[in-house]
Amino acid sequence: MHNPEQTPGRHAHSDHGEQPGHSLTGHEGHGGQHAHPEPNGRHEQHGHHEHHGHHHDHHPAPHLVTVKIDNNPVEIEAGTYLVAELKKKLGVPADKVLEKVLGPGDFPPLDDNSHIHVIGGEEFLSAVRTGSSS
Repeated sequence: MHNPEQTPGRHAHSDHGEQPGHSLTGHEGHGGQHAHPEPNGRHEQHGHHEHHGHHHDHHPAPHLVTVKIDNNPVEIEAGTYLVAELKKKLGVPADKVLEKVLGPGDFPPLDDNSHIHVIGGEEFLSAVRTGSSS
């Protein structure tokens, strides 16, 4: 019962058993795990649009919102547009300037090459492009 050999013996045994197991797991886990995340990671980047289409989860249909152009309501897809493309969508001639109404008397012209984020409810005006303001 009080044999001193027994406890250390048992102890050494479990210690011994743990070590090979340990290095094995470490080894396998490392090799195995390393090869795994790679295809996985690539896969994830592939589904990048999931990040984007967060707003309309269930309807694959484009998310249409109403904006106004010269006080006429127009339905277009929400999203980011190049101003030149937005003019096409709104039916504004390329030689006109698209202005965004920010408030009474405040409608700065938008640069054709800039981007605008449409979320719905925006009001736009089309204005004749002035050559030089002198």
